Amino acid sequence: MSEEVIIIRVPTPKKITEKDDDIGEETEKRIMRFKFRKTFDISQTTAYEDYLKEQREKDKKIYSNIEIDYEKSIKLLKSNFPEVTLIEDIKENEAKGTYNEETKTITTHERKSHTIFHELGHHATYILNLAHNDWKTNKSSYAKDEIQAELFSHILTKKFDEDAEYNFNYSNIWANKILDCFELKEFEHSYKTLVNFIGKLSFFL
Repeated sequence: MSEEVIIIRVPTPKKITEKDDDIGEETEKRIMRFKFRKTFDISQTTAYEDYLKEQREKDKKIYSNIEIDYEKSIKLLKSNFPEVTLIEDIKENEAKGTYNEETKTITTHERKSHTIFHELGHHATYILNLAHNDWKTNKSSYAKDEIQAELFSHILTKKFDEDAEYNFNYSNIWANKILDCFELKEFEHSYKTLVNFIGKLSFFL
């Protein structure tokens, strides 16, 4: 089977400085631009299992080097989302974490900020009306919700550390499915909505 190159638009934040000529004052703000990047569906290749193994090894290194401090993620959750209940059930589990939209409960099975941010992403998309109520029975809806939760986690991580190399195995798998699941305008709407929402959070931890 031949590999098919996919062209995607990648959100790229950039800081710019604007000067008010009348008062001579400079202000800094962040704008969002999109760049075109080439990628491909890794599942098309025979190296898929090797890729997953390599990503798991990378995850270990990334978690230890650029993972946002776990305690900071807990403080952010408690200070900005008092309605959310957190259950820390640290143990080996196939699911690293879960979110229950009915009880607004996040359960984490590992002390990783990535897991907290991902499950917070599910909560955010739920209260922002971006989540899909049929995710349990509709594979497309499930995929969209997972992509949006990872997108939230990515934006939030970058908010903590702009230079963070967000390259988690789970994220990469879903990133390859964005164009399969979303119309471009739909994805841009989700992205902008999440950026605006995160921009209003308190980071004075």
